[in-house]
Parts: sequence; C-alpha cells; structure tokens
Amino acid sequence: MVRADGSIPYSGTNYSGRSANWVDPNRKSPYSMNWNFGVQHGLSRNYLVELQYTGNRSVNGFESWQMNNRSYDWAWDLLQTAPATFSAMQSNTQIYRPFTNFGSITYLTNGANSVYHAGTVKLEKRYSYGLSFLTYYTYSKSISASTSDNLIPRDVDRSRSSFDRTHQYTGSMSYELPVGKGRKWMNRGGVLNMLCGVFDTVWIYRISSGNPLTFGMSGSPYQYMPGIISYRSGRPNSTGQRAHLRDGWADIGGDRFTRANQNKTIESMSYFTYPAAYTIGNVGARTMDAQRFIDMEFSASKEIKIKERWTFQFRYDFQNPFKWYNLSVPNTTVNHVNPATFGTFSTSTGDEGTTAAGGGNPLQNITLSLRW
Repeated sequence: MVRADGSIPYSGTNYSGRSANWVDPNRKSPYSMNWNFGVQHGLSRNYLVELQYTGNRSVNGFESWQMNNRSYDWAWDLLQTAPATFSAMQSNTQIYRPFTNFGSITYLTNGANSVYHAGTVKLEKRYSYGLSFLTYYTYSKSISASTSDNLIPRDVDRSRSSFDRTHQYTGSMSYELPVGKGRKWMNRGGVLNMLCGVFDTVWIYRISSGNPLTFGMSGSPYQYMPGIISYRSGRPNSTGQRAHLRDGWADIGGDRFTRANQNKTIESMSYFTYPAAYTIGNVGARTMDAQRFIDMEFSASKEIKIKERWTFQFRYDFQNPFKWYNLSVPNTTVNHVNPATFGTFSTSTGDEGTTAAGGGNPLQNITLSLRW
C-alpha cells in the first residue's frame, strides 16, 4: 500500500537488508583543469627534440558514502570502557546503527579528487633516406583521493592512482630497406628484386613500469571490528621493510601451471604481520609496483605492380618476436596460515598472455592480397 506522501511501508523484520539511496540535492558537476607547456629545438635538418610538462587536476568527483555506520573511535572507546556492551554490539550490530530500521544508506555526493603531473622527452626524426622514427619517454605521477564512507577521511587512502605508471617509453620506426628497384642497392628489376627487394618495415616498442598494488590479508587469528564500523579494514601491518619484486622475478620456475610450485614474484610475505585484535593495519593503498609491461611488434611489406591498375601486396607481421610476456598481477593477499600462493600468478589461460594482447603469445601472420 502506498502512503499519501508516496512512500511504501516496509514489510518484514530483516532491517539490515533494507537499503536506501540518498542524492545530495546540492551535488555539483565535477570539473577538471589542464595545463601544459613545452620547448622544441631542431637538432639538425631532420631531427627535433621536445621537452613538455603536462598537469591535470580533477575536482568534485562523484562519491558514494555509506551513511549508516558508526565510527571506529566510538567502537574502540566502547571496547575499552564497556566490554559487555561491545560484545552485545558484535552479536547484534543492527540495533547500534544510527538508523536502526535501515541497513545500507548510500549518499551520492561530491568529494573525490585527483592530480597528475608528467614530464615528457620526445625525439622525432622526419622522413629522410627512407627512415623516420618517433620516440617518447614520460616520467609521471597520478594521485587520487576518495572515500566510500562519510566517517573515513579520504586522506587515509590518498595514494597513487590505480592506473599510475611512473616510467613509460614508446618508440616507433618506419624504414624502407635500401635494397631493390629505385633504391640504393640492387637497383634493378627481375626475379631477385621481386623476392628480396623493395621491402618497407615498421617497428613498435613499448615498455613501462607496472601498475601499483595494494596488499590485503586473510587467515588472521584475531577478531576485528564488525561491518558497521567505519575504518580501513583488511590491511596488514608493515614490519618496516618495503615489499618489492624479487630479483629475477621473471623466472617463475619450471612448473608454472601449478601455482603453489611457482617461484614467488614478491619478496617477501615476512615483511607483513597481522594487526592486533580490533586495530587497523598500517599499510596504505598501492604501495608497490607490479612487474613491468613490455611489448614489441614488427611488420614488413612490399607491393609489386602487375599492371597499371593491379597491385599485389605481400605483408608479414610478427607480434612479440622476443617472447616477452606480461603476466597478470601477482597475489597480494597476506595469509600466514596458507602462504603458498602469495606472490604467484593465476594459472588460467587468460592470465598467461593471449595472442590478441600486447606481450601475448608470439604470433606470425602472412597476408597476400591483390588490389585494383
């Protein structure tokens, strides 16, 4: 039955399953600011170097706050001063919510923000003598801050953005091999020119730092605050040693398809401990880089004029000729009870590199086409 004010009465006793969305009537449109400047210099007739700085600032991004929780300080004080009441709260959290007749109350509002700074060095060779190339190196940092709870300051997880990559390099080169009719060497027609001459090649090479990783935990013997308490849960403590990729991390062992037998990529889980009961882990978000991303592709092609309107094209493409792989991110869950899979990779096919992805399985294609 619908009330006169348009609301519908709730029927049932499971109030924790009753959710609501609340939209901030004064919610603003997010906006961003961009700025950049650069300097170019011609090194010689066909070479250009450019230095560029780029900045970006995003403000008032949308956030979804959980409004029907209690603060961590409230629960901690209750634990210290009234342990019996704290125990009762653990066994029946619903009646201790600010709004006891609701479970989740999501408040849609503004607050998220981010900032990005990048410096780029670009070197370009304009086409001459059959060769041209373009290379970029970028050193950058992206920081973001957001919160999913009105009682958790967004600064608690202000950190590098999940997509941040400190170092990125991209290079592309096009080269007309100086062999064949109309070129420097073997400038003649015939069968030899048809087989070996007039090839155009393209190389593309990319390498970058890995995306940052966040460490979680499981298997702790301690109890922690119940779900209605607002705090950054699920994070371990650091011993003071910073986790990092193991030297020689790319060697994951001979038994790569049995996860527990892989060589661990991250060194080491001993750098982490479990937080004491009802306390908060001190490891922040996105504190370590995953393994690098790398990719190379090569292409060679030639065209043979048959008649005025007929052209035969031969094309050879080779993806990942050096068999460089980009594996999935390693497991970052700290579990001292079952440590076998920490720092290892998923054994599913999709995580071992695919033929369609950069750095996937080596793939060669030969294409023959007739055009008119």
